[in-house]
Amino acid sequence: MALPRDPQHDPAEEELAWALPVEDEPPPIRRTRPKPIEPWDEPYDLEPAPKRRYVDRYEADFDDDDYEERPRRRRKRKPKEPNKLIPLFVGYGLMLCLLVASAVIAAVIILSNAVVNPEAIETGTSAVFDVVCTFLVFIVALSIGRIRPHPTDGTMQAAAWCSAFPVLGVLLVVNISFVSVVRELFNVPHQPGPGITVVSFLLICLQPALVEEWFFRHLALGTLRKPLGLHGAVWISGTMFGFAHLLNPIAMPYLIIVGVCLGYFRVWSGGLILPMILHGVHNAVVLMADHAM
Repeated sequence: MALPRDPQHDPAEEELAWALPVEDEPPPIRRTRPKPIEPWDEPYDLEPAPKRRYVDRYEADFDDDDYEERPRRRRKRKPKEPNKLIPLFVGYGLMLCLLVASAVIAAVIILSNAVVNPEAIETGTSAVFDVVCTFLVFIVALSIGRIRPHPTDGTMQAAAWCSAFPVLGVLLVVNISFVSVVRELFNVPHQPGPGITVVSFLLICLQPALVEEWFFRHLALGTLRKPLGLHGAVWISGTMFGFAHLLNPIAMPYLIIVGVCLGYFRVWSGGLILPMILHGVHNAVVLMADHAM
C-alpha cells in the first residue's frame, strides 16, 4: 500500500519513508471445520476412567485415616409367598386316595363274609373316612394360610339369598330326573340308602356341608381365584367337587353343575354360610327321596 505524498515533509524523510517496506493487509479469516482425528493419529491411548466410589460432600474436611464411608441402605425385599396350589392339590389327591381306599376296604370285608350286616361296614368305613378327611382338610388349611377376602356388594348378597333356594329346587328336580333316566337306560338296579338316622344325618348332611364347603368353596376357590380369575376358579373347583364323588359316577356330571352353582353363590353372598345351608338341605332332600323310593 503506497503512502500519500505530503509536500510539507522533509525530502530526506520522504525518501526514507518511500524506501521503508510497507506491510500488506492481513488476509481475511476463513472459518473451516476441524479435520476429524483418526484413531491411528491420536497422540496417546485413551484409558477408561476409573469408577468413582461413593464420596461424602464433606470428605475433604477429614483425613483419609479418620474418614469412614457411610453404609449404603439396602431395600428390604418382601418374602416370596409360598405356592398355595401345591398343598391344595396334594390334599385333594390324598382325599381321592382315601375315598378309593375306604371303598376297597369295605368291599373286601363284605365279600369275605366276615360280617352279616354290610350296611354297618359301609357306615363304619364312611365314618372313618369323614374323620380322616376332616383332619386332612384342617392340615391343608394350615398349609395354605390366610386367603384374601373379596368383599361383595349388599345388593348382590340380597339377590344371592333370594335366588338360592329356587335354584336349589330346580337342581333337585334335575337330579332326581337325571338319575331316574340313567337307571332306566342302563338298567342299573336301585340300591337302598342307609335310611334316616342320626348317624346318616351327620355323615351325609352335616359333615359334607361343613367340610366339603370349607375345602372346595373356600380353600380351592380362594386359592385358584388369583391365577385363574373368578369364573375359572369357580368352574375348576366345581369340577373338583364332582370328581370327589367317584363312588357315584352316574351323578358326577350333575354334581359338577351343583359345585359350580354353589361356587357362584359363595362369591355373590360373600361367605360360606349360604353354600353350607344349600349343601346340607340338598343332601337331606336326596336322603329322604332315596329312602322314599
